Amino acid sequence: MRTAERGTAQAVRLSGWCATRAAFGLAVLTTCLQSVPATGQVVDPNLWGIDGTVAAIARSGNTLYVGGAFEQVGPNTGGGIPLHLGNGAPMAPFPKVTGYVFATVSDGAGGWFVGGDFSAVGGIPRSYLAHILEDGRVADWAPNPDRQVHALALSGGTLYVGGQFDTIAGQPRSKVASLDVATGQATSWDPSVRGPAIAYIVVSAVAIRGDTVYVGGDFSRIGGQARSGL
Repeated sequence: MRTAERGTAQAVRLSGWCATRAAFGLAVLTTCLQSVPATGQVVDPNLWGIDGTVAAIARSGNTLYVGGAFEQVGPNTGGGIPLHLGNGAPMAPFPKVTGYVFATVSDGAGGWFVGGDFSAVGGIPRSYLAHILEDGRVADWAPNPDRQVHALALSGGTLYVGGQFDTIAGQPRSKVASLDVATGQATSWDPSVRGPAIAYIVVSAVAIRGDTVYVGGDFSRIGGQARSGL
């Protein structure tokens, strides 16, 4: 297997592809499996991605040469993936997130609630918030906040959500809300975070202790009281 110019690279195998770690904008991808007839207009989910801009591509047999402004080549995992605590390896199954994950919390049953700035999970439309089950399936649960989610905290059957949104589960909720885990519906809890009219307002942290919810972020009022950021 050829290696990238200007640097020693170690070949890595994953999902039928071998690749070198890119150095100075040149990478070499070599197929590790026999070629199969291609189906028109189908994206190969196993082709590795690049952390920058691709400016040129050339193929010679089973070797694909890629050039551009990038420094690393690696497997496409999506916007978030759990890692094994022992060896740091990705844990499967886990559906690919189309976008960015800013917050996660265990559902207590082997699955995860994930929040961030994304539009789909596992190819299923999900706006900013989703529930991934233990077997990697995406739950039907879909509160669909209208903007990004930055913080999650779970207490019993209630999920507390913080972010930049103004509506969630079809209800007006300013930057923070609580949802019924079973139904995805908003509860009556509504502290309504506020701030100056022309300011960036966000709840970026939520923590629970006993019957108290602690909220942090960039705001000046919450629950009808003046509170600066906490």
